[in-house]
Amino acid sequence: MSDVRFNLRDKKTKGKTLVILLYSFDSKRIRISTGISCLVKNWNFNKQRIYERFDIPYYREYNQHFNTLESTVHALQKVLHESNKKVSEAAFKQLLLQRMDTGKSPSQLLSFWNYFDQFVEAKKREIKDAGDYDKALRKHLKKVEINTYIELTLSNLERKSEFLSSFDHYLRFDALNIKGEKGLSINTIGKQYKNLKVFLNWCFTEQIILPFSLKHLVTERIEVDSVYLTAEELNRLEKLELSGQQEICRDLFLVGCETGLRFSDYSELHTSNIHGGFIEVRPKKTRNTTNKKLIIPISSRLQRLIDLYNGEFPNWPHHGLHNFNELIRNCAKKANITVNQQVEYRIREVIQEKSIPKWQLISSHTCRRTFCTLKFLQGMPAHVIMKFSGHTTEKNFLSYLKLDAEIHADRYRNFFD
Repeated sequence: MSDVRFNLRDKKTKGKTLVILLYSFDSKRIRISTGISCLVKNWNFNKQRIYERFDIPYYREYNQHFNTLESTVHALQKVLHESNKKVSEAAFKQLLLQRMDTGKSPSQLLSFWNYFDQFVEAKKREIKDAGDYDKALRKHLKKVEINTYIELTLSNLERKSEFLSSFDHYLRFDALNIKGEKGLSINTIGKQYKNLKVFLNWCFTEQIILPFSLKHLVTERIEVDSVYLTAEELNRLEKLELSGQQEICRDLFLVGCETGLRFSDYSELHTSNIHGGFIEVRPKKTRNTTNKKLIIPISSRLQRLIDLYNGEFPNWPHHGLHNFNELIRNCAKKANITVNQQVEYRIREVIQEKSIPKWQLISSHTCRRTFCTLKFLQGMPAHVIMKFSGHTTEKNFLSYLKLDAEIHADRYRNFFD
């Protein structure tokens, strides 16, 4: 005997909840997502289907999908029974997923790209530019789907599948980089996997699919933006005679170095963030999770900048991050920040090393690294710096301490006396 049931994941929620397929056979129990969510009030618990009412969108398509799933389970059970095969719960679930993947969705509303579109719209409401998802990730996934003739589904991202293997190969050897050459850098590849995991986590939160491990989606990264400016280099940069956008860019960069904030935060500081001798801000990146307010003392350099702009901060509203990075590198070059840095990177599985002038490696994020590293070198304890930088784990914080081997050795010389 077999028993197929459809239950709601959370019967007490006021919002939508995921519909789960439950199947029992040979004293085993299978629990799998249907990919459909509905309101509790729209669920007919007796029939285990969505109520058939005109005010409930797509109830016919959804209920037909449940019927198809139930038929698929029974068909698979029949095949196993007739062949006299005994399988484990994991094996049965794997066979069921494979059968589900080969069938067509009852409606385009249940397709991968429908969910991806919903995700992109949600991100657009959170951040100014969702291009990393809407353009880059979408483009790469679409390209692999076309090249392999494999229809992209949520379930073939749940494990190391043929699609994911093709996706990885495409990114490493076929996708064009910014130079028009084949093969993306390891950091760009890592960013695609990171963004894919952001999408899947959104699917988990929205109860579109049941959560699963993302360990098979490996996010690799090689630090190429690992430089920080020394105190002497900061002084040179501050004293540089500049004008126009270059001057505003330099001054805003110095604001970042004095606060340790991310570009998204230090580029939007204004008078309302000043309270006495402190800067108060809730970081955008963690606002929806911790909502923790950072309180940062105003340094003498930062006060000079605020005074220079008549009590305000340098304004960078419409020039963009790319333009900012280009201008600050030119400023650093003018300030003679040209010492060579050894940078290791990997393209197409080949690890390479280059010697690059320091000014070429400077970006908007160098500010944050500079703040953390200089404060540490000045003797401020790590746990105190974290209170200002907003780092929540010591592991993440320590990755920001970019100390040359000689400097690191000199900093801790007294431990060897």
